[in-house]
Amino acid sequence: MPYSFNVQIGRFEDGTLASCIIVEGIPGVGKSTLAWQLGRRWGKKEILQHFQLVIVLRLRDERVQKAHTISELFCHPDPDIQQSVSKWMASTLGENVLLILDGYDELSSELQIGDQSIFARIIKGKELPKLTILVTSRPSANRNLYQLCRIRAKCQYIEVVGFSEKEIREYVEHAFKHNLQLKERFKPYIEHRPHIHSLMYIPINCAIVVELFKEYKGKPPQTLTEVYTALTNTLLQRHEQKTKEKTPAGMTHTVDSLKNHYSDLVGTIQDPAGLASSLYSRGLISQTVRDEIQQRDLITKRKNEILINAVEAQVTTDPSMFQVFMEVLKEEPSLSTIVERMCVLGGTSSKMTCFEGRSSTTLSQLQCVARLAYQGTLIDQLIFCGVQDNIESLGLLQKVPQLYSTGSHKASYNFIHKTFQEFLTAWYVSSLPTSEQRIFLKDSLTKPNMAMTVRFMAGLTKFQTSSENMADIAISLETTDKQRLVENLHWMFETQNPTFIQRLMGNKEQTLDLSEGHLNPFDLYALGYCIVNSSTLWSLNLRQCGLTDECMRMLFLVEDGKAFDHITSLDLSWNRRFMTTLTSLLGPGTCMYVAESLLK
Repeated sequence: MPYSFNVQIGRFEDGTLASCIIVEGIPGVGKSTLAWQLGRRWGKKEILQHFQLVIVLRLRDERVQKAHTISELFCHPDPDIQQSVSKWMASTLGENVLLILDGYDELSSELQIGDQSIFARIIKGKELPKLTILVTSRPSANRNLYQLCRIRAKCQYIEVVGFSEKEIREYVEHAFKHNLQLKERFKPYIEHRPHIHSLMYIPINCAIVVELFKEYKGKPPQTLTEVYTALTNTLLQRHEQKTKEKTPAGMTHTVDSLKNHYSDLVGTIQDPAGLASSLYSRGLISQTVRDEIQQRDLITKRKNEILINAVEAQVTTDPSMFQVFMEVLKEEPSLSTIVERMCVLGGTSSKMTCFEGRSSTTLSQLQCVARLAYQGTLIDQLIFCGVQDNIESLGLLQKVPQLYSTGSHKASYNFIHKTFQEFLTAWYVSSLPTSEQRIFLKDSLTKPNMAMTVRFMAGLTKFQTSSENMADIAISLETTDKQRLVENLHWMFETQNPTFIQRLMGNKEQTLDLSEGHLNPFDLYALGYCIVNSSTLWSLNLRQCGLTDECMRMLFLVEDGKAFDHITSLDLSWNRRFMTTLTSLLGPGTCMYVAESLLK
């Protein structure tokens, strides 16, 4: 679907040109699509023709992030062209050039604002001061970005708000144009599920919901977590169909689990002789191996290696013996942490129920991919270089094309969308022991770049946690940061756990100030859900939030309008676009008390 531009990008209403353009939007709303569309349409001489050159840089690329100079940043396979462009840029100070930096939020904090960062120097105008820059970013990185742009004159701020109601209908019409019967079934499905409909204002979510409706069987997804879980499961199923992966009935694991936890087991087993006796009695090792471990004068580590190697050989021959091995390990208190991790991977944990029906090999491969996501998230890494060429992508990873030679023959990968990396990170963390989950959660709740991961963690674990975790979560609510306040609403909605929300909110009246920001329909549905499922009253300030008809429908249609019963004060001033909707939903008499503020 082509982009429609409702603003003159880079040009103010009085005709003057902007020197810095900030394009922001929530995950999946289409910021990168916009960035590349601008470059492509400039190349076709359709737009932005007052620029002599438009350059689009994807900030997640390793080569881009390693750049320290202008010459390194504007790399080209032909050294002569690279040198020529760099010299020309330097001589003109970047005049009549538009540089598009896509994905500012995907940079580390040091690269965002560090004194040595080429990106920070360009945005502040210290490098190529006549250059026009356009930066795309999630709201989570806005604070750093605004700080850099504050010293620049003539900054233009643009928000990508996603689909309108009309554009959703157009997308659905296009998606089902070859299956009119399915389209007629889709309409009531959406009409009776406003929480799913609210997801569809974000283009990538709209595509996912439509795709899942075409293929998904069983209970339809209710939350963003369930949507991504269902889509991931669909991708895994397609992978299995493609590879014709078969798993014998009753087999819940493969030898891959032993390989993944080999070093942990070897380094943790404290009594190899005692464990050998138990394993021998259950038929997992031979008498020769047992005697070797019990009689020979070997260090503990070496005994453990002999023991695990023997078990691995047996499990390779008879995969069903893995469950016997797990039963023996559970009798060893010192191995409880490792056992919990191995159980999750093996499918014996409740955390794996979202991927029921998948083979043990696929789940093992998924754990490897999820661990990659987790490790990358910890260090803000989105491109994974040096990953073995035979890694199973499972439809979740894609090879990054090397536009320029790096001297390395190893493949590089990234996730098909950053949101999938965040989902898999949350899934991996939710499989860790509770103590490790708490450490991760406590460290992530207040980090803007971890907002989506926390949201998915809430959906996967339901935050059915200890009182200590509840205290950590409650502290995170004590903020005046409006973006964090919105994120709090979303992860509370993802839990689908009214008891948790009531415990968290208590009986104290809630005062929520989200004024002077932009709220989308999904934000308003999450707000309505939290209001309805709390046991307290709310005072809301939604002044100048760009609220639309769709937003108000989402807020007041939760539980047939019950949210309104919990609201004692509501400021809707400077939101002129939804008076008709509000009157039709609440009745002219009911909404009189807000009419005065609406007419300001």
